[in-house]
Amino acid sequence: MQPTLNAIPTALENPPTRNAQERLVGIELLRFISAFAVLIFHYQHFAFFDAKIDPNFNKSLLPGYSALWPFYLYGYHAVDIFWCISGYIFFYKYSAAISKNKITAYKFLIYRMSRLYPLHIATLIIVAILTVIYWHMFGAWFVYANNDLTHLLLHLTYTTNWFSSANESFNGPAWSISVEVAVYFLFFQITRRFRDSFKTITLALLAALLLRQTHFMRPVFDCMALFYAGGLASKLMIYTATREPGNRTLLKSAITLLALLAVSAVVAESTNYHVDFMVTLIGTPLLIYLLSIGQQIHAGFTKIIILLANLTYGSYLLHYPVQLCFVITFGALNQPVPVNSAVLLLSYISVTLTLAYFSFYYFESPMQRVLRQFFIK
Repeated sequence: MQPTLNAIPTALENPPTRNAQERLVGIELLRFISAFAVLIFHYQHFAFFDAKIDPNFNKSLLPGYSALWPFYLYGYHAVDIFWCISGYIFFYKYSAAISKNKITAYKFLIYRMSRLYPLHIATLIIVAILTVIYWHMFGAWFVYANNDLTHLLLHLTYTTNWFSSANESFNGPAWSISVEVAVYFLFFQITRRFRDSFKTITLALLAALLLRQTHFMRPVFDCMALFYAGGLASKLMIYTATREPGNRTLLKSAITLLALLAVSAVVAESTNYHVDFMVTLIGTPLLIYLLSIGQQIHAGFTKIIILLANLTYGSYLLHYPVQLCFVITFGALNQPVPVNSAVLLLSYISVTLTLAYFSFYYFESPMQRVLRQFFIK
């Protein structure tokens, strides 16, 4: 998942263009919307039993379907958007410091793990316990069935889905984080060795597009392609902001980015490519770029957006344990899960976001500070 603004070390260099918060606030809003899309898309989990969806399940009957149907049907694309946003932010905040050897591999590891690992482990333990309870109650799994010791160890090492995204286990949504962790360290090594030029980013993007065709570590290279597409948007933003302050039109910049990504897509084109992946690969960095050079947002709205953005990582890892709690509760009451109920949808969203709020301010941030103070002297 993506770091929030206050999760990124302020000692790292920033481009001398505009306050980072102003630059990223539109992107943070997109990140929250994407996290919300995941919550809605995964609402259909309530129709699962023994890792299978109810054969009589009808998505069109889900609460708020007439307004929320894009999220119900296509919310899974939010993961691609997360990966692309990560690339943009990591290049914007980290690449200069890594290129100039101002941050070591050890520090980079501590920065990332102190942000990601505490909640990952906490939710993994919670889900493991709830999964056992669910099994004893129903003699079946809920959504994810690969809940064995091997997959538990893979979760502990952030390697669950490096080779496949089809075998989710325990806190299943964490699969995309495991993939992104692999890309973080590819990013560090590539940036340290080859710097962070347009040429390096474009070649890394092309390499990822070609390597994903081998189907070896396909999820990692999917993530890498989107991550570097976001990095391309970041570098283009920095270039146009610092080199062309008097001639920075949206149309010119948008066409430039679109052309670069289109060339990358054509070079790696094959019959195995899906249209939706290519649309995401080209459209998401373009949208992120346009958001990064858009108009300033009122300070009051900025605070709200940053508050919501701070909930994204928590909501992403907490929503599945919340669902488990709900279905276990209905089971204990000997009641069917009212999957088509608007009350259930609102309760699920409200509980998840509330827990994410308390998690960020009273667990994630304090643990991040403690771990960084302990491991970085």
